[in-house]
Amino acid sequence: MIWRCFICYVFVALTLKKLLSHVNSLHSRSPDFRVVCGIDGCPNEYRVYNSYYYHIKRTHAHHLHNGALGPGDDEATSSPGTHQETTDSIVNNSVAEDSTHTDTTQDCSSVTEDNSFRDTQTRAVNQMVNGVQQYQAALLDHLKHQMNDMIERHSGNLDQLKSDAMDIFDQFSDPFSDISTTYLQDKKITELLQPVEAELVVLKNSACYVKRGDARVLAIKSHYFHYIPLLESLGQLLLHPRILEMIEEGPQPCKYGFVYDFIDGDIFKVHPLFSKFPKALQLIVYTDEIDLCNINPKYRSRLAAIRLLAMVKSKDLSNIDKIFQRLNHDLNELYVGAKVFTANGEQTIYGAVMAVCGDTLAQHEVAGFKEGVGFAYSKCRHCECNFEDMQEQFNEDLFVKRTMASHIRQCCNIERASTNNLKEKLKTTYGVNRRSKLTEFPGFNLITQTPEDIMHIILQGVAPY
Repeated sequence: MIWRCFICYVFVALTLKKLLSHVNSLHSRSPDFRVVCGIDGCPNEYRVYNSYYYHIKRTHAHHLHNGALGPGDDEATSSPGTHQETTDSIVNNSVAEDSTHTDTTQDCSSVTEDNSFRDTQTRAVNQMVNGVQQYQAALLDHLKHQMNDMIERHSGNLDQLKSDAMDIFDQFSDPFSDISTTYLQDKKITELLQPVEAELVVLKNSACYVKRGDARVLAIKSHYFHYIPLLESLGQLLLHPRILEMIEEGPQPCKYGFVYDFIDGDIFKVHPLFSKFPKALQLIVYTDEIDLCNINPKYRSRLAAIRLLAMVKSKDLSNIDKIFQRLNHDLNELYVGAKVFTANGEQTIYGAVMAVCGDTLAQHEVAGFKEGVGFAYSKCRHCECNFEDMQEQFNEDLFVKRTMASHIRQCCNIERASTNNLKEKLKTTYGVNRRSKLTEFPGFNLITQTPEDIMHIILQGVAPY
């Protein structure tokens, strides 16, 4: 006999523990929660799950302890009523006897220690598979008995018919056999979704003490970051026929003369790659992802169109140029033409970074300028104005604009400084901390292609006043 839930009329369990866990997680917070115990003919009725659980724990504990398939399989039922929330988190997370509390606490601790979304996701899939497999076994057993009873009620020689009917059930295959283990689940996800595998790149090495046995020994610890290969990521995106169609349509400038998109600006028109290959991929790099300008703007900001670029722990990120160095390798290959498989077969695609976007602090960090602009004499990454001029002049023609040539010259002066004191003074005067790896990106101008963040500067900074 089995324990059946009559709230959803779908879930069946082999033990009372499983049924209580199901009721707690799926039905206990319903505003119409009401349950009649029914175990061993018990008539008690409850409107709060915790009271129901404590009743079973006190009165019917033997069903929990021995996990028996007791006679109450059809009586652990519920019907509409009301529900009151409770703050007893221990009871809400318990589905068994006192001895199970220790196991539940250990399970919660292991989840906290793992701190991994992937592990949690795998655990949820396993629970779903186990639950459906239990339901499937109970359903098939029930159908077998029904078919057998139905055939026996008929007169005549139906032995062959009965045998053939039973063979149908015996030949039934488990639809979840291909994903019954974590390995098989990962294999199936890879086959169906074809995700781009991230590369594990060494960011730096550090010396630390590790425990080996009862002793602590000095060892070298490697710090990594995860990098999603750009070319493979773009290739996966171009497998979508609609995306490829929008790219092959070519640039569609605004008909009314407005600067509606990047292709309406001067940078696109004079860029050495885009002026030669107008259909080349225009990449926008954010602080944690990469985007494609060739896609219609109304689709561009959707999650499906945004590609993750890299992930790194903040405590390990002492120099973001390490990540840009790996990205620069893919960009150089894309700039001269890379072969990728698209929805139309293998094609040679070209592309370059159109802009690096972010708020002011992020922009200054990745571009090598002073992040705390209050400590710099030249505070802007586009011109060399000082603080006093910023308060009085509002026309860009009145300021000396930065150029890539002048920026590289300033970086060289800082690198060649004979003393640390001189180096720090030059950094403060120029408003520059270092030479960024962005200066090595092919066809990229660090000064003109790091636009200001309109949302923070205009909408939050200037417009309210």
